[in-house]
Formats: sequence, C-alpha cells, structure tokens
Amino acid sequence: MLRVSQSCYASLPSLGMRHTRSLFCLPQSCARPSSISWRCGAFINAGGIRHIAASNHVNTIAGVGSFTALRGSADEGLLMLTIPVRASDGASTEKPLVLGRGTLVEHEGVTWACIFQVSNYWFATPLDKDAQAARWFGNHGEPGGEAGVTTYDAVVGCLTRATPTQAERAQLQEGILTGVAAVDVLAPIGRGQSMLLCGPRESGKSALACEIIEQVLTLDLFDKVVRFCTDPCAPLIDSSLQRPNVLAELWVTPCSKGGASPSAACLLGSFFDAIAVAEASRESDKHSLIVLDTLAPIISAWELAVHWAQQMEDGKPLDSDLLSSQRRVFFSNIFERAASLKNGGSLTMFAVVETDALAAIKMDAIASNDHGPEHQVEKPFTLDEFVGRKASDLERLQKLADRGVALTPKTLAAIGIRPPECVGSAESNLTLRHSVEMRELQSISDGQVVFDGAMAAAGAFPAVVPGATFSRFGLGSTENTQNVKLVKRDVRPAALQAVAAHLRGDLALEGDKQFLPPSEMAGEAAAADAAQSARMDAVRAALLQQRRTSLQAEEIVALLLAACSGAFDTLPPDKAKMLLRGGQQSPFLQYLYSSTPQVLKKLREEERISVATARELDVAVRLFVELQKTSANS
Repeated sequence: MLRVSQSCYASLPSLGMRHTRSLFCLPQSCARPSSISWRCGAFINAGGIRHIAASNHVNTIAGVGSFTALRGSADEGLLMLTIPVRASDGASTEKPLVLGRGTLVEHEGVTWACIFQVSNYWFATPLDKDAQAARWFGNHGEPGGEAGVTTYDAVVGCLTRATPTQAERAQLQEGILTGVAAVDVLAPIGRGQSMLLCGPRESGKSALACEIIEQVLTLDLFDKVVRFCTDPCAPLIDSSLQRPNVLAELWVTPCSKGGASPSAACLLGSFFDAIAVAEASRESDKHSLIVLDTLAPIISAWELAVHWAQQMEDGKPLDSDLLSSQRRVFFSNIFERAASLKNGGSLTMFAVVETDALAAIKMDAIASNDHGPEHQVEKPFTLDEFVGRKASDLERLQKLADRGVALTPKTLAAIGIRPPECVGSAESNLTLRHSVEMRELQSISDGQVVFDGAMAAAGAFPAVVPGATFSRFGLGSTENTQNVKLVKRDVRPAALQAVAAHLRGDLALEGDKQFLPPSEMAGEAAAADAAQSARMDAVRAALLQQRRTSLQAEEIVALLLAACSGAFDTLPPDKAKMLLRGGQQSPFLQYLYSSTPQVLKKLREEERISVATARELDVAVRLFVELQKTSANS
C-alpha cells in the first residue's frame, strides 16, 4: 500500500477532489497484459529544493507533496500525475503542495510544468530543451534572444497569470482592417478579440494569416506581432516589412530521443512561451497581435490526456459534466487572454485550426441527395432512438429531420450530438470528441473564418465559406444602457458597415437555397430569384483576391456596390466574375483608378456615402459594363 503525506490533505476540498487515506500501487494493473507502461512506486516528500529521485517518482520544485508519475515521456509531451491525498501519519508543519497551472515538478531529470487537469489527474508538459527545437527570429528584446529556447520563467509566468476579468476589459472601440475583403466583410475583428481560422489541410489558412500579418505591419497597427509556427513549409512573411523588435516569430519542431514520432503535445511549452511575449506587450500598455499557426499542441495534449485517463479508469467513460468543465477551463485560459484593457494595452489573437468539423455549419456538407453505392451512405437513425436526451438536443434533431437531413453518424458527429449507444464505435467516438472540441473553441472565440478545401484546390483565395464565417464583432454595445456613454456597436468605417450589413445573411441564404421546397415560380418571380443568385455570385467573386493585394475600405465598398448594383447582370456570369475578382488588381478597380479616382477618394473621406457619390459610382459602373460589351463585340 502506498501512503501519502498528511500535509496535502487540506488542499483537496478546494480542488473539488475526493480523498482516501491510502492509495494502492496497482500491482494487478501492472501484471495485466497491456500496451500501457504504468509507472508506480513509493511516495516522495519534496521540500523547497531541487533534487532528482527514482524514475517512477516526481519531485516538486517547491512545497511538500507525495506524487506518483503514472505515465508520460518527453516524446509524448505529457506527464500524468496523481493528486496528493492525506495519510494517517499526523499533521505536518511544512508548506503543503497544491497542484495547479504553472506548478513545476522534476521527473527523470526533466523539469515539467503542470498545464491542465482531466478527471482526477494533472498533466504536465516538459520544459527541457531536448524536447523541442525552438528558435526565435526578430525577437532581440525578449528573453532567449535571437536563438533562444523556451524559458522556464516565461512559461510559468504565462500559466500562472490570471486572464483579464470582465471589469478589466474595455468596450470594443476600434476595428482591425485586415485588407482581406472576405474577412472584413463576413468576419470583422476588433482590437482585443480572438478569431479562429478553420479548415482542412492546404485550404489557405496559413496563407491568410500571413496576409493579415503583412497588412498590420504595413499599416503599423501593433507594437508587437508574435507568430507561433511549427510547419517548416509555412508561408514566410515579406522580409521588407520586418522592423526591429516588432515582428517576433517562434519556429518550433518536436524532437524525438527514441526515434518514435513525437507528439504535438510536447510543444506546449513553446506555445505558452509565444503567448507570454504577446502578453508582456499588453501588460506594458502596448498593442500586440499573436498568430498561432496551429492549435495542435493543445488539442493533441487534451485528446491524449483524456485517452490516458479513460485507460486508467479501466475504459469506463469519464464524468461528462466534469470533463466538459475542465476542457472549457483549459481552452478558455488561452483564448480569454485576448483582451483590450481599460488600464493597459491589448492582445488580439488569430488561431489556425486544421479541421473539417466546423464546415458542417454549411448544411450541404452533411445533407446529400446522392445515395449511390459509391457514397456508402450510412443508415440514418430515427428520432425515437434519441428518447431521453436533453430537450435542446431533441429540438436540434427535430429541426434537421424537418429539413430532410438524414441523422447519420456523420451528421451527428458534425453537430456534436452523441449517437445511440449501440453503434458507438471507437472511430465515431473519436470523431465526435473532436467535433465537440471544435464547438468548444467556437463558443470561446469571438469568431471564425471557415475554409473550403475544394475551393482552395480550384485556386480561390481566400477559400472562405460565407455561411459558416462570422464574428461577434461589436457585441456588448452600450447603446440601450442608461447613464452610460454611447459606444458604437460596429466600429468599421460607416460606408463598409452599411454595405456589408446584410451581405453575410444574403450569402448564407443563397448557400442554403437547395433546401427550399420545389416551386412553380415563373415570370417575374423566377427572374427576380435568378437575378438575386447572379448578384450573390458576383459578390462572392468580389471577395476573392490575389495574395498580397490587400484592399482598403473604400475599395471593398466600391467592389461590393458594383456587384450588387445589377449592372453586371447583362454580362455572361463568368465574365462578370472575372471583372470583379482579384483585389486591387481586379479590372474594375483598375478602371476606377484610371478613369474616376475621385469616386474612391470620396468613398474614403465621407463618413456616410452621399447621394451624389452613390450616383457618380453608379454611372462609372454602368459605363465600365458598356465598355466591356463594346470590347466583346468588336
């Protein structure tokens, strides 16, 4: 029997943990055939000094506690720790150890930092330089310098620093113009907010992130720009835009000691190191932007920890409510660092996620009328098989069924609802957990840009799905609050705000038109419907641009007004799209700059578009279309 220190007993109620007077060393578990190498042993009391003990024990850097390392290695990127419990050997006068974020322990000669909790276990990440190859570029003024590695102090300080409270946060008062029309129209972001860039592999997520970095560097919108990247093939930032001590890029790759493929979880130390640099700028009353080119470290670490915890419980399901709460605490501790402080600076965050889960918001991704054998359509469930589920889940399922969406395992995984127990395979459960994790990230962040792999493969940039892309830009307005100074709900330029106000809804409705019941529309109704579809196609084309062709607000306004005007209806659809597509290099914008530049100047200077300016733009649009017709007929 393994007995543990009395001094840790008092810390358990505050952690919400159950306690016993003894722990077993699990000799039966060790004797069973298993692919898991469980590490069990006698307890250790560690004081306020650093020392190393046997490989199956854990030493604390400070405090007194008794721990056992159940499983973990630097290659796996996690160390699984037991929770200290009370022994019956009398009270101790020494300082008890309480595990929490940032607690340092030593195990097998490696220093680990506790990151998060799953069920009754804490998980730590290695801070050893051999666990990863990390190099800062352009970060001369920060700890570690030009070629520094992850520093203990920076990571621990980041982990133990509380996220800003609601009372410390300022109201949204300033927008960030990214220069990417699809983002500024469909998912605008304000200073101090967070945004997800979601999509499958090679769909243009990192390329868009680089576009945004280059735009904010060009306009000098931030005092510090931090980029965390793990892909050696990721797009590079234009070197001509780099300024001393502004852009800091942390390039990091996992290193394996034993030849096995290392887990992304071992990069958690560097992940928080990058966040620490951005936070330091925010706490110095400056404005910082951090671009996390991947969230794989936190997602991989969480999934691996849940897997280990379930195996430790002999495969029994973990408490779903506790697991949901712990997952939200872990993820929100990262995204809630994005904030604009009343008495300080700001931190704005973009995070890239490789996933197909959020694309399911676009309903045609999970509803298909093609039931050919090549598609291997799974047998759908009936609503009766979900009796006893939460009322909210039943309501969502009913709405899907009413729209003709088959309740297949793929559909359920996409919307984050567990299928009936009798069909829960390991693969479907893993897919469901991933979908739930993505929904959690979606609920915590301030918005998302969803990418389509097929569009990207066809050469579209940015390959954004309008119906699934949105943001909470401007939420929290004081417009209807008494005795509070009025704060504008949308702080984009007024002209862009007015033009973009209803476009996202119109584009989303156009994407879902296949769900409309068959109709016998004819005459004017059919013509109006076709004209609306043609104009939405033109708007989608206007949202496409080439790389490094960033747009100003007045240019986006001119493109969108032209696309919605109906003037391009008389041209062949492909011709109309070609004239509007391309950002600053689009033929239409090139025409405006060469023939009527005063229109763009007025759009930029006027707080609200005047009738005279709108008429002048309309004349320029229609003249441009007529010139295209003449050119085609000559």
